[in-house]
Amino acid sequence: MRIKSILTVCSVLVLFLLISGCAKPPTLEIDAAKAAIQAAKAAEADVYAASQFAAAQKALADAEAKVTGKQYELAKTAAIQAKEKADAAKAAAGPSKAKAKAKAEEALAGAKAEVAGVKEQIANAPKKADLGTLESDLEQVEQGLSEADAAYNREDYKGAASKAEIIKRNAAEIGESVQIALDTYAAELLKRQSQWYEGARKKQCP
Repeated sequence: MRIKSILTVCSVLVLFLLISGCAKPPTLEIDAAKAAIQAAKAAEADVYAASQFAAAQKALADAEAKVTGKQYELAKTAAIQAKEKADAAKAAAGPSKAKAKAKAEEALAGAKAEVAGVKEQIANAPKKADLGTLESDLEQVEQGLSEADAAYNREDYKGAASKAEIIKRNAAEIGESVQIALDTYAAELLKRQSQWYEGARKKQCP
């Protein structure tokens, strides 16, 4: 009975050694995962599906770590998951990029309209109104539109939208300052007119 138990244990050990000896790193699965990640990056998933792309990279790193630890079955599973995540990131990148493009177009249109409105506001201002450096300030802001357009043309839609939003905000602030200057000028003009009328009235009615 004891001999039989020893033989059973030996058989299990031999079987384990055979299985271990035949196990190989999941090279095909890891290569497929790497190729999928490269394809996802080419589709700009690292920009427009960043969280999913990062998850794919993490899964691949996990697979490679398990290969180092000779945990080949676990490495294979992780590599398969990495490919699936990379494929999902690639699929999500297209629609996300389209939304970013639409947002950039909307932001650019809003920025250009805001700049044009303030330019008209300045052009229609009385010459005697003290606008200080507001006109030159607006010119500097307007120069940023070319940078935003350039970002859009190279398909950096997030960058274009961000620049356009800043331009719109800065132009709006200048517009508020212009309005304050115009209101101040109007108040001073009204005050001078009132003083003139009062002086004229006193002369007529001593």
